[in-house]
Amino acid sequence: MENPFDEEQLFLNDTETLYASHFNESRPTKFIIHGFSDTGNEAWVRGLIDAYLLHEDVNVIVVGWGALAAEVYPLAVNNTRRVGNFLGDFLEFLSRESSLEFKDVHISGHSLGSHVAGFAGAYLDGRIGRITGLDPASPLLETVFGIVDPERRLDPTDAQFVDVIHTSGPAFGFLAPLGHADFYPNSGKFPQPGCSFIPTTIYCSHSRAHQYMTESIGSTAGFKARNCESWEKYEEGRCDYNPVVLMGEYASTSLRGKFYLATNDASPFAIQ
Repeated sequence: MENPFDEEQLFLNDTETLYASHFNESRPTKFIIHGFSDTGNEAWVRGLIDAYLLHEDVNVIVVGWGALAAEVYPLAVNNTRRVGNFLGDFLEFLSRESSLEFKDVHISGHSLGSHVAGFAGAYLDGRIGRITGLDPASPLLETVFGIVDPERRLDPTDAQFVDVIHTSGPAFGFLAPLGHADFYPNSGKFPQPGCSFIPTTIYCSHSRAHQYMTESIGSTAGFKARNCESWEKYEEGRCDYNPVVLMGEYASTSLRGKFYLATNDASPFAIQ
């Protein structure tokens, strides 16, 4: 493992900085994208970076779009396409200047960051290996009339495999499936176990998605889920005959459909 603690900045079309960095195109590359009102310096971002560097031999790149994510929400929503297209350009730059292959790229985006990832994937015609949507933001993108056009949000055509973890529907996050495999821990709705019903604390449930993802990287228990039509049928045990699959980092890219699971109300969230 090289340079696990010192951050290095990379810039679009800056070959000098790229060549002087510890970026290694022979390794898989993980991108992390924060959401609305966050920055690349959030504690959860650092936690996800640390988990990757501790357990895997990968490049980790954080997409910091804090200034654009801090604008009023409707403007931040509009900025997701701008940032996603920029990330697509940056990935093309990496591919051009190294032997990076898009199939070896995995982008995880939280909240609006999920849609940034989607735009990057669409920019590259779905050639990215994997996108993980961590409770993709729904306000202005999901209404009582249904979800908006796929061209404005994350959808299955954005990568070779798109998996989604839903944790705060129908408040901050989507309930509708957006990927090839959609995971609904504790029904996918707020409040998640350990979180409150109070509207101002919905963010607790919204944050569970990246907490589950981070824990999944080093978990010995694993987040065990089953394919099922609904949370109600899952709770009734009507899907117990379906095979156990894993949610999170080690989700199989062959998975298709909706998957449900229960978690603990505090870390470690995965049930033994």
